Amino acid sequence: MKSNKNKIIVFANQKGGVGKSTLCILLANYLAYWKKDVCIIDTDLQQSVTLQREQDKQVFGEEEPYSIQPFAVSDPKTMQMLMENAQSQDDMNPES
Repeated sequence: MKSNKNKIIVFANQKGGVGKSTLCILLANYLAYWKKDVCIIDTDLQQSVTLQREQDKQVFGEEEPYSIQPFAVSDPKTMQMLMENAQSQDDMNPES
């Protein structure tokens, strides 16, 4: 049975420099390549993922092979709202 539910994947570690942003970008690219919808929520104060995607757009321009839209979130209330929205979307997509 295939699930149509949204998936939330979190890359978290208190230590910096362990590859969280790199792994996030690589996984997002892999999923987008296979036509999966991807949304990156960058809560890192350095906004490494968001900055990297902006650099990718400069390199690829409109010829970017696929679209991944990150956005930076630093407000805990906004983050909570996004998580609740993802959960409610999950509830509206029953397994097929």
